[in-house]
Amino acid sequence: MGMNPIPKDNDMNLIPEKNDMNMSYCMFENTEAALLQCRSLLIARGYDRVEAEAGEYERPHVMGLVELCRQVVQEFDEGEYGDDELIKTLAIDWSGR
Repeated sequence: MGMNPIPKDNDMNLIPEKNDMNMSYCMFENTEAALLQCRSLLIARGYDRVEAEAGEYERPHVMGLVELCRQVVQEFDEGEYGDDELIKTLAIDWSGR
């Protein structure tokens, strides 16, 4: 039941069981909304305060989220998606939120 962060193929059923709260048909929609909420909190309060106020269980996940976001950006910025017009559009859209 270990978590494999990168599915081996395009099967959406390979997402770790721990994330069963997101149904595959709306996983990205729900995750985007949650990520925006986390981002807003980190901006409003600052990373150090958010981490300090997080509970014992939640605390390691604050940095985990930041690190995961860095990995996603790195993977999609350096790969075949780096010059994609869609990624540029999304970057502009995200900067305005």
